[in-house]
Amino acid sequence: MVGAREPSEYGRKMAARLGLELARGGANVMLCYAGNEEAALDTAAACEALGAKAAAMRCDVSKTDEVKALVDAALQQFGAVHILVNNAGIIKRIPMTEMTA
Repeated sequence: MVGAREPSEYGRKMAARLGLELARGGANVMLCYAGNEEAALDTAAACEALGAKAAAMRCDVSKTDEVKALVDAALQQFGAVHILVNNAGIIKRIPMTEMTA
């Protein structure tokens, strides 16, 4: 799972909810975070409490080497990646009248 590059409360909550639902369904969960290690570790612990294997790792998804390291860590820990949830995004907070496509 991938958290927001510019972390937001909404992005963290969405990643946590997705991780927990996947863990409830029997999936192991690798969490990636940009800045809030504590929230990622808390979510990993909550996933483990549901019986899943879980881990959290810092990763800037705009950097190829960090993404490769994340994938390698997931493969090392879990053996395979079956589901990838990309929850990364950047939000520019500007008035709607100034937005372009």
